Amino acid sequence: MSKRERDVYSALLARIRAVEVDETLVESYVQGVRERLQATRIALTALEVSEGRKDWQNLSTAFLEASEGLSEPISEEDLFVDTRLSIIKEHFDQPGLVWRLKCLNEMMGPLRKGNYGIVFARPETGKTTFLASEATFMAEQLEEQDGPIIWFNNEQPGPEVQEYLYRAALGLTTAQLHAKIEENEKRYEARIGSRIRIFDNAAIYRRDVERILDKYAPSLIVFDQIDKIKGFENDRDDLKLGQIYQWARELAKKHCPVIGVCQAGESGANKRWLTMEDIVNLGFVQ
Repeated sequence: MSKRERDVYSALLARIRAVEVDETLVESYVQGVRERLQATRIALTALEVSEGRKDWQNLSTAFLEASEGLSEPISEEDLFVDTRLSIIKEHFDQPGLVWRLKCLNEMMGPLRKGNYGIVFARPETGKTTFLASEATFMAEQLEEQDGPIIWFNNEQPGPEVQEYLYRAALGLTTAQLHAKIEENEKRYEARIGSRIRIFDNAAIYRRDVERILDKYAPSLIVFDQIDKIKGFENDRDDLKLGQIYQWARELAKKHCPVIGVCQAGESGANKRWLTMEDIVNLGFVQ
C-alpha cells in the first residue's frame, strides 16, 4: 500500500477499536440471524413437502428442530444441581399433589414436578375411573394461580370422560347424576370448574401437546392413552414407545407431573398383580 492508503486504514481500524459495543444489540443481531436461518430451513422443507418429495411429518420435525435450535442458551449457574442442603429440603418441602388413596400417599408420596408414572391394566378394568377419582381430588388442591390439570384423551368419547369426572367429583352414580342435571352441574362448577381441561381428539400429535402445555402451564398432565400419541417415527413399536416414554419424562421435568395410561398385554390376563413385563410392547426396557 501507499502511505496514504496505510493512513486511511489505520484511521479506520483505530475508530473500530474505540467503539464500545452494546452486548444486547449484538445478541439481538445474532438471534435475528439464527431465526432467519431456521426459517429458511423450514421454508425449504415446506417446498419439498408441497412438491411431494417429503411428507408432512418431515415438516413437523423441521419445526421441532427449529424450536430447539432457537432455545435460550443455558447459563453457567443453571448447569448443575445446587449442592446446598437447604435447597434440597425446599424441594421436598413443596406440598405437591396428594392422592385420594391413602396407600398411594404412603408408598409414593405427593406428585411434584419431575414425577412421571404410568397406569396400566387390561382393557375395561377401571383405569379411567381410577384417574378420574384422583384427578378430581387433586384439582380441588389447586390454588387460584395454579395452572389446570390437562387431560389428553384419545381413547373413549370426550363426553364419557367428562361424566367420569362428574361422578368422581360428586360421588354419584350415573342415575343420580342425570336425575338432577342442573343442580349437579352447579355443584361440579363450584368444586372443579375449569381446573380440569380435557383435550379430546382421536389423533393427538406431539406438537399439539407441546403447544397446549406451553400455553396453559398445567399443574398435572394425564395421557389417556399415552401409547397412541402421534408424531414419533420408528420401524419397531417397542422403540417408538421408548421415544414416547422418554418424551413424557422430559415433559415432567419441564412442566409438571405426568401420568400416562397404557394397556397390559395378554400376559396380564387373569393376573391380580401385574409387573412391568406385562405392559404391551415394553421391549425397549430390556
